[in-house]
Formats: sequence, C-alpha cells, structure tokens
Amino acid sequence: MALLPYICLRKGLPSEAEQRAALAAAGATADELAEAYVDDCRRKGGQPQRDYIPGAAREGDEVLVARLGVLATTKEEALRFVAAIAEHRAVLRDASSGRRYSVRPEAAQDVADALRLAADIAEDERKAVMERARRHIKKPRGAKPAMTEDDKERARRFWFDQTLTTKEATEKAGWPERLLYSTLGKRHRPAFGKMIHKRRAKK
Repeated sequence: MALLPYICLRKGLPSEAEQRAALAAAGATADELAEAYVDDCRRKGGQPQRDYIPGAAREGDEVLVARLGVLATTKEEALRFVAAIAEHRAVLRDASSGRRYSVRPEAAQDVADALRLAADIAEDERKAVMERARRHIKKPRGAKPAMTEDDKERARRFWFDQTLTTKEATEKAGWPERLLYSTLGKRHRPAFGKMIHKRRAKK
C-alpha cells in the first residue's frame, strides 16, 4: 500500500506550508511529502497533478489531503475524482477531520458509476444553462474549435489515465491529440513510474 499526499494551492485554501504540516501530522513521512502531488492553481487553470492520481492508485492505497476543499472547485470535479479512485479501490483520507472514505471492493464499480452519474447530471444541467445563454451569441466564421471548461474536465479523465495509450486516450476524449497536448499538457508526470515503484519496494 502507498500513501499519496495531494496539495493544492488556491485562493482561500491553507498555504503550502500549512498543508504540508497537516499532512505530516496525519502521518505522512518526509519522503512521501517530498513526492507529493502539487497543483498551483494561482498561476494556471486545472489540477493536472490531481488527475494523475487515479492512474497511480491501487487497491488499498490512501490519498491524503489536508482538507477536502483542495480536491476541486466544483461538485462535479470532486465527484469524478472520488469515483475514479473508488474504481481503483483506493481510500480518501481528510487530515483535518481524520475521516476515511472507502468503498468495499465488491461495490466499488457500482459506487463509481453512481458518482459519475451524479456528476454527469450536474454537468448537463450547467450545460443546458450555458447553451441557452449562448444562443444569441454569433460565432465568427472560420473560428477554430475551442475546448470549454466542461470539455477540458471530461478530457482530463482520459488524458491522464495512465492505463490508456495516447491513441486510446485521444479517441475516448474525442479531441485532436495536438489540441489535447496544447490545452492539457503532457500526459505523463516526470518520474511518475519511478515514484510508485519506489514506494511499493518498501513493502
């Protein structure tokens, strides 16, 4: 089993030092904190490091956060992330409360599907509102297709899934590979595999 600490820097959240202190108090070692997944949302959008976690998580692994608010800025994002780690039978632990959120192996797929359904319903409701608002906006001719935030969020689920090849991720995301690279960045986190193998060697 591995501990996967996650830190997100964003307005309204504790500082990086405060989050690291909370994770350490919850049992994260110096080595684990040195390899924590960190997103700095003060400088760029999205949480790409968070999206690497489901592809790295294995049954029994624990995703540790200083507080639940670091996971996402919307309910849909949070639901999809929890669904993804539930599918891999990993556990989410909130250092601020000590609570652990886990799913029995035999129910993991059902729970993941239910969470994704809830996220898709919420996303569809928001899309309907946006579509009504856009009906009166004229698009310039010849404009290149652009990804909305909803498109990006959906594409990230496949783009950062390390169990898929780039071709498979591109097909599932439904956007050109070049556009996905330019919008979401590289698929693989540097030293990604090395980090996971090193942790599992400690068993």
